[in-house]
Amino acid sequence: MPIQIVESRNKYKNFNFVVEVLVRLKEYKLAIIGGGSLSQADKGLIKYNIGNNYEHLVVLDNIELNKQYNKVFCLFYPTSYEGLGFQY
Repeated sequence: MPIQIVESRNKYKNFNFVVEVLVRLKEYKLAIIGGGSLSQADKGLIKYNIGNNYEHLVVLDNIELNKQYNKVFCLFYPTSYEGLGFQY
């Protein structure tokens, strides 16, 4: 059953933390959606911690993204900061 992270893997998004959590949750698979290509650092982190227990779907249309949302166990929001740009 997948655990899903969508979009970028910038430092403040805590991607490393997600991968470290999955070390303990071996029955779950990481689904990485979007965010461009995996960097060498991302690949190394994933391989070292969870091996091949992930999938990376670089580009999905809204229909496919909706299907992904509906089949995952959880959507993980480990980010330490989000600037959503609210205007009043």
